[in-house]
Amino acid sequence: MNEAFAIEVVEYDDRWEAAQTEFALRNWPRRRRRACPDSVRWEYRGGDQGPGALLAVEGDKVVGQHGMIPGQVRVDTDTVSIQWIGNLTVHPGYRRRWISSAIFQAALARPAVTLGTDPSLLLRQ
Repeated sequence: MNEAFAIEVVEYDDRWEAAQTEFALRNWPRRRRRACPDSVRWEYRGGDQGPGALLAVEGDKVVGQHGMIPGQVRVDTDTVSIQWIGNLTVHPGYRRRWISSAIFQAALARPAVTLGTDPSLLLRQ
């Protein structure tokens, strides 16, 4: 059985605040703002304001995170929802289990145009 099936992809919300803080402090020890719940909510403005952040969780533990900065653009007379790809990180002990792919696919399945910059050489091919 593929180990990634034990992982669930969920929206960041208050329930995950403490687990995401622990994950961020472990993975970005010098980037303390990534562990601050107010900063996460402001940067990714989840819920009613936009796509927000996705978390890969195993039980009550966050093992991966993918942040998308939400926005809207006008195209002629229509308003289109967008999401700007931010960080995508998986805890080192959980890598090579397709978790980043599961989080990224969940992000792409959202009803928003996905934007990003500087794709890796693998994504350009």
